[in-house]
Amino acid sequence: MTRQPKSLALLLLLCLLLVWPANGDAAESEIPVDVARERIAAEFSRMDSALRQTAEKLGTVGLKGEPARKALRGLCAAFPYAVDCTAIDTRGVMLTVEPHQYRHAEGTNIADQPQVARVLQQKTPVLSSLFRAVEGFAAMDAEHPVFTPDGQLIGSVSLLFKPEILLEKQIKPLVADLPVSIWVMNREGQILYDEDQTQIGLNLFLARLYQPFPQLIQLGRQLVEQPNGEGEYEFPASPSAEPVRKKALWRTAILYDAQWRLVMTHMEQEKSGQKIGGDLPVLSPEGALDSLAQERSLAVMLHRNDRKKILEILKGFYEETPGIYSVQWVDAQGINRLGYPEENSLTDYDFRAGRRLGDAKFLHAVYKRQATQLAEPMFEGVPGRFDLRPVFWNNEYQGMVYIVRIR
Repeated sequence: MTRQPKSLALLLLLCLLLVWPANGDAAESEIPVDVARERIAAEFSRMDSALRQTAEKLGTVGLKGEPARKALRGLCAAFPYAVDCTAIDTRGVMLTVEPHQYRHAEGTNIADQPQVARVLQQKTPVLSSLFRAVEGFAAMDAEHPVFTPDGQLIGSVSLLFKPEILLEKQIKPLVADLPVSIWVMNREGQILYDEDQTQIGLNLFLARLYQPFPQLIQLGRQLVEQPNGEGEYEFPASPSAEPVRKKALWRTAILYDAQWRLVMTHMEQEKSGQKIGGDLPVLSPEGALDSLAQERSLAVMLHRNDRKKILEILKGFYEETPGIYSVQWVDAQGINRLGYPEENSLTDYDFRAGRRLGDAKFLHAVYKRQATQLAEPMFEGVPGRFDLRPVFWNNEYQGMVYIVRIR
């Protein structure tokens, strides 16, 4: 008996289609970068609320003593990416630090740190840039002023944290199995998060790694000036690889006086149909897909789950079929196993999990076991088209092979 999907949600990011909208309502969007922005904004809101409540407690109990330590321990415990929490007086002296392993920093004057000077001078919450803390590592510092019940400023409360841990928790699960990546930069050009951890902490405008890529530097300037936008640049897909062309779409998450740019990227691919042979007639994409679904060799490889051979067959189809974005295989259970180009395809993506809008609709088409066409708007506002064909081996259903087109 076929298992039915457990959750409803609309159509899979349309295969994630990786075509960006110039603008749009992020609240209704399922583009990964928009979802990431919403999640990080929610985490920022939680951080602000906790800092404000802790500041109110310290304003009542003071910056030293066990009640202050208890308040700081509670603040740190609420955030898994927090390193330590500190009560700082108006001179910039760290009076109380929790947890206990960082108490050695008590008594240190950090008045020369920009965020400490700003919070005490402006008397408003601030978020620092990435800097080397007195505790001995790179971190960021969210600070909230502390006032007594009668309104007297007595210092600030600090939440020192590692942004890459915060960001990885929100971003990594979001882009798992999807042909996109997200990196994060602040307006100073500091890389706060990247899948390549060696880039975290580098400055886009200063690090030698980025200097051979002027388009990336120019994109960085756009990121500084524009809270939302899109662009293109060249950069290696991995440290040892040749440069590839990437499309970028970015959004902004804000906490206090700081803005983080969340940049979603996708590698551009060579157009399909580049190896059409001689004077042979060219089938329509639908006709070519019908033929592919009937190929015995494909059915055998799907039955064996021979990923290498399947990918070779799909690659050949892509190279001989003009006008398609990708060709992919979703198995009978509703798991999108692979596709070509791999950078335009989902890998082991489980539609049953309902991670994206529309998974249920796509899953229904798979379970229906009939030739199906789905037409949905792409994220850039133009219509997209998905043509699915069932594949059988000795009357055993192997799932759907399908093509994606941007119309």
